[in-house]
Amino acid sequence: MRVIAVILIIVGLIIAAYPLADKAYTLYLEYKFMEEYIVSLTQDDVSSDTSDDFGQLQQVFEEELDESIEDTAPPINNVSPTPSLQETNDSIKQESPSPTKKPKKKSSSKFKTIGRIEIPKIDVNIPILEGTSKANLKVGAGHLTGTSELGSIGNAALAAHRSHTYGRMFNRLDEVEIGDKIKITTNDDSFEYTVYEILVVEPNDISVLYRSREDSVLTLITCTPLYTATHRLIVHAVIR
Repeated sequence: MRVIAVILIIVGLIIAAYPLADKAYTLYLEYKFMEEYIVSLTQDDVSSDTSDDFGQLQQVFEEELDESIEDTAPPINNVSPTPSLQETNDSIKQESPSPTKKPKKKSSSKFKTIGRIEIPKIDVNIPILEGTSKANLKVGAGHLTGTSELGSIGNAALAAHRSHTYGRMFNRLDEVEIGDKIKITTNDDSFEYTVYEILVVEPNDISVLYRSREDSVLTLITCTPLYTATHRLIVHAVIR
């Protein structure tokens, strides 16, 4: 009799728990299918040009890393070679402008400045340029081709060098925390974003550029770790 009673109690508990288990499983399936649906909607928003630009960032970051290493490398045996008198004269001739010709001014037309980014937490205040070419990233943050316009619905992505100089460019981006503010100023308006997510991803992880259908998202991209640049440091922010 006692065994039968125990069995009946167990059966009763199973029957009572079934609706809760069924509801939990149904919610899980809804969440899973909705997640897959959202991904299917956003994947098509990343154009081939955007994907190519994102992939080429690694080359730009690696070149910057190599140049930094070369700039800081000491001369062999810590002795700088002494140039000959002829080499010195040749150098002076090359560097001295001709008295009959004025040196040409370098044109800045290749740079298209579209705004400015400020991150008070880490004292960032640099220009934003259209495109992520090597030349653009030497002077500011580059707006990734094909991503949303700054301040608009979607995902506007900006990339900048990590820089080995403390505080320069996105050197201190790893100090940013969730809740910190980012100010974007364009020729037409200004926007305040709030950081809501910080990630470290592989260089080919294009998912960080997926667009939102409802929110104005800003994605900041730089290399990490500081001296090896094997991954990407991603900061997501949104206009509240």
